[in-house]
Amino acid sequence: MRIIKVGFALLMLAVSLAWAVPAKPPQTLTLDFKDADVRDILRAVGTQFKVNIVLDQNVVGNVSVHLENVPVVQGLRTLLESNGFSMEQKGDIYYVKKLEANKFMNIKVDDGRLTIDVRNKDIQEVMREISTQGRVNIVADQSVKGEISGLLYNIPLETGLQSLLSANGYLLRRKQGIYEVTKAGGELGRRKSMAVTVDKSGADSAGPGGYLISMDLNDADLGNLMQEISGQAGFNIVTYGDIKGSVNARIDKMPMEDALKLVFQGTNYTYKRIEAQAQAGAKPIFLVGDKSPSSVAALALTKTELIRLNHIKADGIPALLPSSIAQANIKLIKEQNSILMTGTEDQIQQLREFIRQIDIESPQVMIECLVVELSKNTQRSIGIKAGYGDDTTATTFLPKFHGSYSGDKVNDALDEIAGRLRLGTLGKLPSDFMLTIDALEMAGKAKVRARPRISTLNGNPASINVGWVRYYQTSSQTPQGTITQLHSIDAGITLDIVPWVAASGEITTEIKPTVSNLSGTSADLPIISRRTANTTIRLKDGETIVIGGLIQKSDTRSKTTIPFLGDIPFLGALFSSTKTESDESELVIYITPHIINGGQ
Repeated sequence: MRIIKVGFALLMLAVSLAWAVPAKPPQTLTLDFKDADVRDILRAVGTQFKVNIVLDQNVVGNVSVHLENVPVVQGLRTLLESNGFSMEQKGDIYYVKKLEANKFMNIKVDDGRLTIDVRNKDIQEVMREISTQGRVNIVADQSVKGEISGLLYNIPLETGLQSLLSANGYLLRRKQGIYEVTKAGGELGRRKSMAVTVDKSGADSAGPGGYLISMDLNDADLGNLMQEISGQAGFNIVTYGDIKGSVNARIDKMPMEDALKLVFQGTNYTYKRIEAQAQAGAKPIFLVGDKSPSSVAALALTKTELIRLNHIKADGIPALLPSSIAQANIKLIKEQNSILMTGTEDQIQQLREFIRQIDIESPQVMIECLVVELSKNTQRSIGIKAGYGDDTTATTFLPKFHGSYSGDKVNDALDEIAGRLRLGTLGKLPSDFMLTIDALEMAGKAKVRARPRISTLNGNPASINVGWVRYYQTSSQTPQGTITQLHSIDAGITLDIVPWVAASGEITTEIKPTVSNLSGTSADLPIISRRTANTTIRLKDGETIVIGGLIQKSDTRSKTTIPFLGDIPFLGALFSSTKTESDESELVIYITPHIINGGQ
């Protein structure tokens, strides 16, 4: 027993002497790094100064430091604490880890609504708590790790999850009732990034048609997208074959069916909504499949619709159709002026919208014409009424001209009026225009050859023909005898007019007048003189175009005899007189178009 006590006393004396040995002068540390990896710096210090340093896995990042001649331990502590790390010594080993931040988590899920206040909490821990309280299935893949923060109050659980994860760089998708969480921007996230939220709060009796949908899709699979929407919206879905392909979209609170139309618009697929039978809790059914007529889904997805046209001819539609509308699916029903189309709902809607744009009322134009032949006869036929010399005639030619005039003065006034009527100008006719024409016609200075009116649709030709038919005979000798044939020839006034009404209300008019006359005979065959013109002009509604310059010259030979004496052979010439009168006339055409009804 005494030996044991002596040994213990010697051991205690040795330990005391060890502590009493003077310590070595402390080693100093000099560091100068810029944006260097903290793990590399600690590894170099540990190797240089023979210090045991153990790093936690969350000790990562780049740091910048400049220290000169400071004790090793003090320098390490300064380096780490200034960059958010802590160092703890246990024996000869220094443990380095990331400083604990202010962490907090308060989560409450009640009746499908989420209230959450988390700060710097592990995402896996947060998801587990939400899953437990909300009794929902949440699965996170291997890329989901780290801490998240967020504050939400009393919002729908799915909307809250979507917002919380999106704000912290994660993606949420729902597949067959299971919420899947993945890291945004990662390889998996880039391939299958799909975030969908269906808001039913604003829906009315229209059911899913009134839901609002928000989507953030990045190369999302079409088939999975429809399953996701079906699960959230609560409708039934039937797919024909594999729905392949992907879509990229970002949509915020759009009516669900409008969003579906946009998603399928650039694909080979389409959908059709079928209302369920009228019963409590009945849900609509959405059929999804290939929209081509030859596909197996065509029978279920297509329908036939008759589209009636109100203003244009149905047989002109096929030539106007854009290439995006297949003509093979269209048939004409001429008896009803309709088009029968077989296709999907969006194809029929595309045709319906195209027809709506072109099936508008075409303006109708009434064309009023006046053809006047103005005479330039060297003899004054008006002398019968107006007289010659200083004899006066009391008459009224126009409302503005009333009184007594000599024959010469009346003729001079009529010459001036006739000259004005030859002006090839545009404009509104004066209110007393027809009185002027009547005065000239009464005076023999003018002759109204035609005054027709005709109506036509915009862009369609109108033809006016005022004339006569003359017949003449021809004879020919044959072995059987003389054969006489009767021939006809047309003459008169023909007007070919094509009007186009612009959106501004102006009328572009293409005019081609033709005037033909029997001017004489040669070898018992008629001689026809023809005057033509061709012009295109733009007029306003009610304006008149005057076409003049169609001049014709003719010689008229007349013979006057004394009765009985003038018929005596050889001597009759002594009792008769022959007069040749040269006449020159100008044809003036007044054309006035009127819009009597218009399209929109």
